[in-house]
Amino acid sequence: MTGAWSHCPVGRSVRLADLGTLGQKLGDHNGESRLVCRLPKYSDWVYKEYPKPLSLAHVKRLTQLIQLPEQMTAAYKELVNEHTSWPATRVLNAQRQTIGVMMPLAPAAFSAPRQMPSGRTEVKILEVDVLALTEDRQTHLKLPPQPLASRISVCASIAAVGALFESAGLVYLDWSYSNVFWSLSDYSAYVIDMDGCSFGPRLQVQQPNWDDPLVPRGGNAGNESDRYRAALLIARCLTGKRASLDETRTALIDLRRRGGAIGDVGQLLIQALNARSTTDRPSIARLSAALDAAKKQGARPGATISLPGTGGVKEWKQLPARGTAAQKPPRTVPSRPASRPVVKSPAPRPVVKSPAPTRPPSSPSRVPAPNFQTVRRPNTPPPSRPSSGGGMVGLVFLAILVIVLLIIFL
Repeated sequence: MTGAWSHCPVGRSVRLADLGTLGQKLGDHNGESRLVCRLPKYSDWVYKEYPKPLSLAHVKRLTQLIQLPEQMTAAYKELVNEHTSWPATRVLNAQRQTIGVMMPLAPAAFSAPRQMPSGRTEVKILEVDVLALTEDRQTHLKLPPQPLASRISVCASIAAVGALFESAGLVYLDWSYSNVFWSLSDYSAYVIDMDGCSFGPRLQVQQPNWDDPLVPRGGNAGNESDRYRAALLIARCLTGKRASLDETRTALIDLRRRGGAIGDVGQLLIQALNARSTTDRPSIARLSAALDAAKKQGARPGATISLPGTGGVKEWKQLPARGTAAQKPPRTVPSRPASRPVVKSPAPRPVVKSPAPTRPPSSPSRVPAPNFQTVRRPNTPPPSRPSSGGGMVGLVFLAILVIVLLIIFL
């Protein structure tokens, strides 16, 4: 990667005249800068010019920020190079005042074809704004709908950068939809606009829809505010629910109910957003570790299913917990047509002739009890009471005997 802090084509300070002709404008007059533009002479870099020269205090802070990666581990330095637009060079005017900064341009992997309102398709930066939408909205924008596993991967990358800031004592405060990009190729994130980072707390930066309820405008904001804003951004990206804080919280409760590593992520996000004190907000490092665990759990053989066309990213699939046998569904026995149940008759007895023969009913004790749990009973009329034919035979026989005796004795 040529456009990265470690591969700066100039020194850690450079004169504006040495940058050559300024190229395409990427932004201007946004409050913190007079302009942001590309550099044709250095195609993988951008120049950000401030509204006025920096004070000596800000020059010292920016110089310290530029030099910071030199003191980092190899792993952190790789994170700086591949996932941040880390400021690399102070830009000086003819009076050697610091008037701007040179930073890496986001790699092409963080852009994708986008359909414009005019109907034309253009390759545009993928801001995390479109990740924090529902799958239906993403489809409407002609983007592949992003399942939970893809969102977890991007959010793990966001949290890793946030944990890096936190470990270095850097306060970012600018977590928002427009300052983080993401990639459809490897599902990672890229954080920009970080030349304003401070070492330790500074005056709160407030943005609509990102207000910290515990550190309002005018107060000093530190890593505790970063913990809230990073959690809010990640929560919206994971759930696609962003209309209100209550909607996001409800979606996080559903996420927590999934259990496992992703349930832990949901719990940490709920704790960060609901904390009544800034000291109760979990660190971004804890959130980063939980997201890494959820990402690994999503790639575990047998626990996931592959998604077509998403670069091998896995989707979640609910499985029984280890050591818990899966319950088999009850065996369904086909129902018989509407008729009397067939009852197996007992062994036949000798037939005794009588004047009015009738077949005695089978004994109720020999009828097998139906299984109401697995058999769907047909709608049959209620069974009739057993016939009293046995008693009638006895009466008829007695009457005949009485008549015969009367004839003999009379």
